[in-house]
This record gives sequence, C-alpha cells and structure tokens, in this order.
Amino acid sequence: MPVPGWPDSFLVTLVPAWHSNSRKQVVKAPKLHFLDSGLACHLLGIQDPGQLALHPLRGALFESWMTAEIIKGRLNKGLRPDCFHFRAAQGPEVDLMVRGRTGWHLAEAKSAQTLDSSFFQHLQTLAADLGAGAVAGQHLVFGGENPARRSGTEVIPWRRIQDTDWD
Repeated sequence: MPVPGWPDSFLVTLVPAWHSNSRKQVVKAPKLHFLDSGLACHLLGIQDPGQLALHPLRGALFESWMTAEIIKGRLNKGLRPDCFHFRAAQGPEVDLMVRGRTGWHLAEAKSAQTLDSSFFQHLQTLAADLGAGAVAGQHLVFGGENPARRSGTEVIPWRRIQDTDWD
C-alpha cells in the first residue's frame, strides 16, 4: 500500500497544523503519527524496552503514542478527534491542541521520567497568546509516575492519560 493510503487504513493519522488564519492552516504541513506504537517500534527495529529507552526517536514515539491515545479516547466517546499541532516560525511549538467543548486543551508529550521547568514554557506561551477564555486546560503527559500541577499545567503520568477529560 502506498504511503498516501496509510491514513485510510488507520495505521497513521495526519494531525493538521493550527493557525488562527485558516488559509495559513492549509499551507502548514501536518504531522504524521503512527496509531500503533508497536508497529512504529517494529519498523524502527526496536525489540525491547531497553532499546526504546536509548533510541534517538524515543521522544517522537512517545508523542505519537500520546496523540494516538487521545484520538482513540475521543473516538471511543463518539467525538471527532478535532486535534491540531502548533508551531510558530519563531516561538512556541505545542505537540497537540484538542478542541474541547469549553476551549482548547493544549498538550505536550515528554518521555522523561522527571520534570524540568523548560517543559512548560511553550504551553504557557501559547495559552497566553490564545487568551485565558480560549484554553480549557494545559496538560503535560510524561514518562513518570506521579501526577502534579505545576505552572498552571496538569502533569499526567503516561499510565493515566485516559483518566483525563480531553473534551
């Protein structure tokens, strides 16, 4: 099957870029995410957790996994994915923007097991740019175990991603 047919087979999803100007949104490139992280690891030759822990694409795989889990969770609730990514030419990049009932849910994926203050900067910048009324929540999904709240952001351990309301 040629690569352009992959989204139709639910192997991958294309997450469009978001921009307040819909014309610019069409021009910016979408992000490709594998919906099956096991398949992505297999294609990369990753055979066990030890290899994944040291792999240079670990962060990208974690981001794809987070995106897939959020999309699957929304679809299971009968909701459209309504997901975007954001990347300014010079400025913040946010992994996922989910359009919810009461505003945007901004999400960053970090495979690290410990938190660093730099993880929150882009979420805060984009939230400020959008305005307080436009953002329903800021979320950082990370590879650690303990939930927290820092800098106005809900810190979500990877095992609890489905406990979060993304609507």
